Amino acid sequence: MLAGFPQAAYICGLVYVSFAIFRVLSQRRQVPIKSWLPALGGMGAALALGSLAGAVVLLPLQELASVSDRAGALDYEWATYTNFWPPNVFTFFVPYIYGDASNLSYIGPPPFWENYGYVGAATAILAIYGAGRLWRRPIVRSSSP
Repeated sequence: MLAGFPQAAYICGLVYVSFAIFRVLSQRRQVPIKSWLPALGGMGAALALGSLAGAVVLLPLQELASVSDRAGALDYEWATYTNFWPPNVFTFFVPYIYGDASNLSYIGPPPFWENYGYVGAATAILAIYGAGRLWRRPIVRSSSP
């Protein structure tokens, strides 16, 4: 993100927030929200500690940002200038289904490297298996003696 590629941070933020909302909504009957406060405080402390540790490296590099071609403010339009080409979903399973940019055989909207994301068949099979196992698992409430 600090190198001028905020799209990945936006995507990760959307996924993390969506997952957190899903977990809170799915667990609200089992665990009272008040019991989550210590965990949230711990996560906040971990984020603060990580930010302080990263500042040791990142603050000196801030000087170099002024000589970058991305020295100006990056607005929303710049961060969203390209959209994901929906047929590129197939590249998660079949790499180079639409060609390769390195040998100029790629057919599709640019940029190739921003839209390509091969994960492999084994990853997809394991993800489907894991989702199926979790779906069939009944929700059991623990009882305290």
